[in-house]
Amino acid sequence: MKTDQIFPFIFRLFTAGLFLMFFYLHFTANPNQRHIFFSIGRFFFSRGNKDVAEIITAIMILIPPIAWLGAIAGIIFMSGAMTYQLSVYGTTVPGNGSLLFELELTAIACCFGILWIHRKEIILGKMIAHIKSRLN
Repeated sequence: MKTDQIFPFIFRLFTAGLFLMFFYLHFTANPNQRHIFFSIGRFFFSRGNKDVAEIITAIMILIPPIAWLGAIAGIIFMSGAMTYQLSVYGTTVPGNGSLLFELELTAIACCFGILWIHRKEIILGKMIAHIKSRLN
């Protein structure tokens, strides 16, 4: 592996690890997660769907050609999770303080980092580059 590929790989691995950690917290019915989902009245339905979405997102982030797509999915899922959390509790959740909110922010920041690293692979970016090259 080339040295210029090591940092993006570690970055993707860390981000996928965050999503797998969220999956683990939901899948094991962590008391904090149960409290959040029961408070919004969607424990069984939302928990199962979110678990599947987090696994798929983590897998997509680890595959380099579609890592940008996984990053977009991660931003969408984490934004939804933060919206639920902010609408019910604010930044602090009873039992863990603001740790969950900080991890969600970290996951979103990492997803934006993956988008930046893979910006040349995004389909829209390729189309714009192609149009610019044709105009010159």
